[in-house]
Amino acid sequence: MGSSLSSPLALASGVPQGGILSPMIFTLYTSDMELWLEESCLFNYADDTTTDSKGPEAIEVIANLEKNAKRVLQFMSSNGLVANQAKTEFLVLNERKKDRESPILNSVTVGDVTVKRSSHTKLLGVIIEDSQEWVEHHKSLRTSLNQRLFVIRRIMRQIPKSKLMGVVHCLWVSKLRYGLQLSTKIRISNEDAIPAGLKTLQTTQNRMLRVLNGTRIKDMISTSSMLKKFGLLSVNQLAAKIKLMEVWKSINRVGYPIRLEPYKPTNQPQARELRKQPNRIFNDRCKLKRSEQSFHVDAARIWNISPPEIKAANNINAAKKAIDIYCKSLPV
Repeated sequence: MGSSLSSPLALASGVPQGGILSPMIFTLYTSDMELWLEESCLFNYADDTTTDSKGPEAIEVIANLEKNAKRVLQFMSSNGLVANQAKTEFLVLNERKKDRESPILNSVTVGDVTVKRSSHTKLLGVIIEDSQEWVEHHKSLRTSLNQRLFVIRRIMRQIPKSKLMGVVHCLWVSKLRYGLQLSTKIRISNEDAIPAGLKTLQTTQNRMLRVLNGTRIKDMISTSSMLKKFGLLSVNQLAAKIKLMEVWKSINRVGYPIRLEPYKPTNQPQARELRKQPNRIFNDRCKLKRSEQSFHVDAARIWNISPPEIKAANNINAAKKAIDIYCKSLPV
């Protein structure tokens, strides 16, 4: 601090909190955890560890989860780490009708703790529900956005107008866009139905726009004109932009973690419908209706029908420009 230097301290184990290299060191330290697993996939982000398992029978899935939970705990105890078993949550997705009444999927054993099944859980700030409806996530998001709008309303008279939009982007838009590509289905035309979650988020954005514009609902100022005035995209347009950018990166960046399933023509009866989209690149069909708004399916759908300028963009700046132009043409 200033001209003073603390005494060195030797660490026999662990990673110093707040150190510049600490995130990288911790990542290296735990990078071999997945080698301890067999029937499950591992998803790590810092100290947040998630495993999953899938299979045709519920009893098989539970057995695999418990086996690999035991292996994760063994890895941690062997490497001087401590797992908080009490904070572990258990979520079941896409269960079959015959398993819904089965007690097998009600709980899973992690170490010496029995973890009861949850209807939803928060993973890296995104609330995932077993129904995959995103109701709880949208509810939490609206609450957070309204709280941030209150802060903006308080400070907007204290800062120059030239700085206000920077605050809005950092404080409000950044919160809206986080995870937005997961919880929304894009509207391509005005004839498309407006999903309930998308409608409520747009209502929340409209409230923010009126605060910035200094107007009220009774003034009847259109959302489109306010978006244009402040250089913002609607919720639907912003979600489309994020999805298209992610697909572009998956195609143009080596090792990008997102991969979409290539479209493969079939001789099935729906082939007649496919002729409407001769330039289909990725598979945008799914067996489960609830998966229609999933990122991979919806991102593939909008990419397949996007203009050729987006697909032909050879650098990220050209891609952003082409995507911005297209997304502004989508419904508010």
